[in-house]
Amino acid sequence: MRGSTLDPLTTELVRLRCARTHRCRICQTLRLADARAAGVDEATAAQIDFYERSDLPDRAKVALRVTDAFITRPDLLSDTVAEQARTSFEPAELASLCLDITKWSTQKIHVALGTDGADGLQTDEDGVAMFGFDQTGRATGYRRRR
Repeated sequence: MRGSTLDPLTTELVRLRCARTHRCRICQTLRLADARAAGVDEATAAQIDFYERSDLPDRAKVALRVTDAFITRPDLLSDTVAEQARTSFEPAELASLCLDITKWSTQKIHVALGTDGADGLQTDEDGVAMFGFDQTGRATGYRRRR
């Protein structure tokens, strides 16, 4: 949970893309505190749904293409996208990207069971709560943005 191989922008965009793909209410409500501290705001997060036409960095778009291919559309992982991934990310980053996609996709079970509710979270006026991880990898925070 505490991996830092990928930059905070890529990590947060991938996490939110997974949450939106799986329609996980709690994960869509949460924001990684590290990503927020690195400047990932709601305007940036809003571009995930139309990332191909967005002004997100090319590296982020490649990560989101890989995410989409990994989760729902393996046919999207063309030779071109695979080459973009290899030139945009170091091997350790690609491994981390795949692990992040897997990690942030485990909520499918909770979504299917309807246990993905964010009702107990304290959120701000945008419906967002911040979170992070401690030294042992346990989730911490779940607080309103400041």
